[in-house]
Amino acid sequence: MQITDMGCGRAADFNRFERALPGITYTGIGEDPAKSRRQSKAHADEPPHMCLYADMSINMLSQSPFRHHPRVTLLLGFHEDIEMPRCDILWSFLGMQNACGTPEKLQRLLCRAWDSLSDGGVFLGAIPNGTKIIRDLGSLSDRSLPFAFEREPRHREDEQWYNFTLLDAYEQLPEAVVSPTELERLAEQIGFQASLISFADYVKESSRDPSKRHIYTKILGREQDAEWATHLAKYYVCFALKKPHAAATARLGSYASPQSC
Repeated sequence: MQITDMGCGRAADFNRFERALPGITYTGIGEDPAKSRRQSKAHADEPPHMCLYADMSINMLSQSPFRHHPRVTLLLGFHEDIEMPRCDILWSFLGMQNACGTPEKLQRLLCRAWDSLSDGGVFLGAIPNGTKIIRDLGSLSDRSLPFAFEREPRHREDEQWYNFTLLDAYEQLPEAVVSPTELERLAEQIGFQASLISFADYVKESSRDPSKRHIYTKILGREQDAEWATHLAKYYVCFALKKPHAAATARLGSYASPQSC
């Protein structure tokens, strides 16, 4: 089983996938800080958290407890610049903001995902729901609840947690303005079989299913954090984009082929 993690941080998700699917081969992709600095000079009005995030990427990769693991490969770069490895699962947990600024950028990402996935492979991830974030931002009495990149130690040494406020989510929206509906439309146009679900429903489902407990723990951190984490989950949408097997694509004809790539 080949897994690619786009926006891998410290590659802690290798541990989670390994527990669920023993024997996996894992490739983690972190944002290239050198390119981000060049972009920030060209776009001086970009929010400062983007430079912070880029600088964090190289530090987090260098600190990954799995950087010397024989089944782990860690890369710096963007999906547009590097050779995406062949994979069965492409995973991007809240790591798509930079790729979702416009439908064109998202389409390029989805095409790269299509090319890198094996037949029957799945692109799993989550994106912010900008409509809900903007709607609720003005009604919060405390914008620091409950959602920038503020690192908090957790109970496992190989896992780090990042606490997002709703205000932070709003400030990132210029980098993530494509709606879930647009994501679904573009994915199906390319040929994916798309499924979207609210993150709140996903968290509830995961909490009830023992086989998904490791995913639930990733989202919540600790069970006592359930109230704020479930509230945060209302502002994100999970997606699963499956690349059909070649035989199924042939049966569906040209409609299912990657027309937009």
